[in-house]
Amino acid sequence: MIHVTLDTNALASGALERPGAIAQILHYWRRGHLVLVISGHILEELERTLRKPYFANRIADSDRRLFLSLLREYAMVVEIAGPVPTVVSEQGDNLVLATALGGAAPYIVTGDRELQELAEFEGIRIVSPRDFLTLLTAEETEGDRTR
Repeated sequence: MIHVTLDTNALASGALERPGAIAQILHYWRRGHLVLVISGHILEELERTLRKPYFANRIADSDRRLFLSLLREYAMVVEIAGPVPTVVSEQGDNLVLATALGGAAPYIVTGDRELQELAEFEGIRIVSPRDFLTLLTAEETEGDRTR
């Protein structure tokens, strides 16, 4: 099963439940086809983000609480151990890298340009939501052919 870390902005987009790559990735997670690896840092940042006016005006309070509750219960929440790498300019993005490392996630899904330009960090591929969805659907198709 694929382990993946979604950054805060990707998760916040998923909370909106709009059609698109993030919604489809979260659908794979809810169906048990991948393990979502997050950290306390990502959860805290996501909670702050979802309270901002843009999201607060688009997501009912009960839906926000439910989304966060599902993440806490069903995602793999890892502790960030050891020193946080200083690879990119935003400390929050460095914590995303540390989260993926701590949870042995071979993928980070993000729309962040600086992280995407990094492309790879200690064996972790950093990809856009669309690219990761393409990878998931290709793997599913390959799995169907081998059954």
